[in-house]
Amino acid sequence: MFFLHLLPVPSVRSGPSSQRVKVQQQVNGRTTGRTHRQQLEEQEDQNTTEEERAAAAARYHGYVVTMVMYLVTMAIYPSQEIAEIAKQSRITCDDHLSVQQLFTSELSFSRRNSRSSRMASNTATMGNLPSGIGICTTVPDILYLPELIFGGLVWILVACTLVVPANPQGWVMFVSVFCFVMTFIWMVVFACGGHHNKGSWAAADFVYHGIAAFFYLSASVALAKVTLEMKNGTNFRNYQLDISAVVFSYVATLLYFIHTILSAIRWKSF
Repeated sequence: MFFLHLLPVPSVRSGPSSQRVKVQQQVNGRTTGRTHRQQLEEQEDQNTTEEERAAAAARYHGYVVTMVMYLVTMAIYPSQEIAEIAKQSRITCDDHLSVQQLFTSELSFSRRNSRSSRMASNTATMGNLPSGIGICTTVPDILYLPELIFGGLVWILVACTLVVPANPQGWVMFVSVFCFVMTFIWMVVFACGGHHNKGSWAAADFVYHGIAAFFYLSASVALAKVTLEMKNGTNFRNYQLDISAVVFSYVATLLYFIHTILSAIRWKSF
């Protein structure tokens, strides 16, 4: 008993419980790492799935658009024309891209044809003098009626003032009546086809409307001057009539000027 306290005391070793704790920690660490990797893999799979869905939707949309364009092409253009265009441009309808290229080329081809035909028809129209009802549908002959209307209003309003003062109201009256009568005769000649589609009549049309535009411009300026002088006068009724006549006179001047330019273009096309 006396020597028992002299014996070395055995050190406390880690028992099975501490080892289990370490093993559990290692297992938890591995589990945590595996869980993180799984999350990353699931996120990558999800991203890949979304990309695949977007690509599939884009392909489906492309197929739908291509089929619609193909059906429209087949409905508008005969199959023989499509085959010729495909043969000329070496395009086959094996996939949707070829069909789309075929539709685009055919659409541009039709647009070029329509544009060229429109230009040819406009050139042909400008290179011919109309007759009959054609004067109401062609340029610049469609301006005959507005010229008659506004020119007639000018001399009617000036006549209502009793042509006072005589200078320059007399000149305005002469210009408006002269152009009204000449334009009416000119319209009747064109409607009856008396020009026989000759270039000399196109030149005469240009010359007449140029003279009429110059006359109306001089008359409009003179009428505007005398109207301003009547502003403080006693005859307010004549002042109002002259104001209306000035407005219609300038409108008639503009119409004759436009008609002159278009007549010159038509004359050059003969």
